[in-house]
Amino acid sequence: MRVAFITSESFTDKRHGGFGWLVKVFGKALAKSGFEVFIITWRDPGYPLLSM
Repeated sequence: MRVAFITSESFTDKRHGGFGWLVKVFGKALAKSGFEVFIITWRDPGYPLLSM
């Protein structure tokens, strides 16, 4: 099963959003359980693409 989170906050080295942190934690837990997880959000200009 696939799960997608769409958020305006992110959790990176530069920025730490409360909802962004929650999506990261839930996403990792779902991925460990066998789900295919996608997180769709903005990124700072020049910041590399991230993949978990």
